[in-house]
Amino acid sequence: MDGEDPLSLGLLFRNSYDGSWEPGMRLFAHRQVPTTGLLHAQHFGELCFLCGPSNGGWSAERRRVEQYLETAGSKLEQFSRRCRGLQRKPVGASDLAGLRRRPLAQLPRRLWSRLVDRYLHSADLTAWGLLTSGAVLLWTERGPSRPEIFHYNQLLTEAVVGRISTEDAIRW
Repeated sequence: MDGEDPLSLGLLFRNSYDGSWEPGMRLFAHRQVPTTGLLHAQHFGELCFLCGPSNGGWSAERRRVEQYLETAGSKLEQFSRRCRGLQRKPVGASDLAGLRRRPLAQLPRRLWSRLVDRYLHSADLTAWGLLTSGAVLLWTERGPSRPEIFHYNQLLTEAVVGRISTEDAIRW
């Protein structure tokens, strides 16, 4: 994004030994400061591996992975442009209320209250500041379990990046 808040591309691989989710991988934007990931399934997509228990067919999977990764650079560049717009977009009470009513209704009340409190006491009252407040809250303080952190992080990122309009809107 800029020299003060760089974004890099991250790869998240997952495996499930108990079958509770499909093994796969996904791209995400990784913030260097604070060290957090911005998960956005609509933008970065996700790739679930199609190999069965026999572990056969990996050559076809490798081709799918290569095709998926070929888009990584352009997706990060587009996401970065959108985030630069979020740095210039103030977020007030009506924006927060709209986020809470619609895309962030799934966040637990206590987590939402802590997020808003952290945000309103920060120096950066922009959409980017809201994402930063959420990232710090989710990744550095005691709170939700790891699976919940990933879920809430994705909800917050998709809500702020996808619902707060800037001149750099991403067309899904």
